[in-house]
Amino acid sequence: MMVLLMGLLDSNAGVLRSAYMLFLTGALTTIVAMRSGEQAEEFTKHLSGFDQQLVEQHEVAAERLAYMNYAAGLLAGIALIVGLKRPKALRYTAYAILLVACMGMYFSWQVGHSGGQIRHPEIMDLPNKAQQYEVED
Repeated sequence: MMVLLMGLLDSNAGVLRSAYMLFLTGALTTIVAMRSGEQAEEFTKHLSGFDQQLVEQHEVAAERLAYMNYAAGLLAGIALIVGLKRPKALRYTAYAILLVACMGMYFSWQVGHSGGQIRHPEIMDLPNKAQQYEVED
């Protein structure tokens, strides 16, 4: 997203194209990440100590993030194609991608937080859970 912002601030078509390529790459790597997440989910079903409700929350958050990444990648691909004939379109599509990327940042936080709760119950939002892990002097 920083490359995209730099391209917008400098009005540099080359930097914008580079940002679009990064968004395309991000969308493609999201496919791999989602597949590995599915495998990890199946693995946790056979282990004790995993709250399957937390795993499910993490999966839902990851799916939301994946949709944002796919949308940003799709918009970036369209921008690259349209930008070949209309270079000025690169700048206009950047704002749409920036909006999707900002929403993706929020979903990314949700994925990280929900994933952390699976293995670190001390960060859960439940008051009783925090007291359970307090260290006495």
